[in-house]
Amino acid sequence: MENRKHSILAILVAYYPDLKLLKEDISSFFNSVDLLYIWDNSSTDIRQETEVFLRQTFSNIIIEGNGENMGISYGLNKGWQYAKKNGLDILLTMDQDSSFQDFGKYLQRVLWKWEKEDYCLCGPTPNLHLKQGNYTEGFSRHIAIITSGMLVPIKLLNHVNGYCNDFLVDGIDFDICYKMRENGYESYMDNESNLIQHFGEPQYKNILGWQIHGYGYSPFRVYGIFRNHIIVWRRYHHDGILLRHIIKHYFLEYLLKGVLLVEDNKWKKLKAACKGIVEGFRFKVKS
Repeated sequence: MENRKHSILAILVAYYPDLKLLKEDISSFFNSVDLLYIWDNSSTDIRQETEVFLRQTFSNIIIEGNGENMGISYGLNKGWQYAKKNGLDILLTMDQDSSFQDFGKYLQRVLWKWEKEDYCLCGPTPNLHLKQGNYTEGFSRHIAIITSGMLVPIKLLNHVNGYCNDFLVDGIDFDICYKMRENGYESYMDNESNLIQHFGEPQYKNILGWQIHGYGYSPFRVYGIFRNHIIVWRRYHHDGILLRHIIKHYFLEYLLKGVLLVEDNKWKKLKAACKGIVEGFRFKVKS
């Protein structure tokens, strides 16, 4: 990869955002990117309210939407198409409630990795400040990294024809990472860069002296988590690592521990998970 200045488009997909959190999110990376493109899945009046609020602080932004919730992958593809059309060569993908602790450092570390090695997908460590145990330096390879905070060379997205449009919210990160790997591009997490991320509406309960955590996702979100990850697992040759991830994180940690022991609407969420599993197996996967 030649040594030159890179142009970065940040794409942020919003849906009825908390404006205070959104401003913090954007402020954490805005001065290090060339342009911010926001695809807002909210209704038209909310999108206009968001735009008025943001333009009081930020100048070089584009906010679009059509008044309907088109999902995250649709918005990401809008950003990719804009970057491709206008000659920008890196995409930073963000959600509406995450913020960097030091985006400039993270960006330089990723550019250095691409310069010394090769193009790949790179992402920060979610909530590094909360992790305990041994500290790991450098980058580590993962089967998938989260969408928020991911830096993606546009030429890689061009090679795989962008993001999968089959998913509204969940599974997009796993799908793009697996699709990239099939085309020779790996996914790496920067173990030294922190992305402060908020998940759902967290709920906690003390049981026999142990604090049990639940994410508080809606039944619709639970449905999407199971449906989409099963589709990805089937699409990419029934990968054993992904299957273990689904069982450990979604069945055991989230559903059996979080939903059954902590969260409200248990029956609705269990039904949503079952429906997602069934439809994940019914979905016609292209060979």
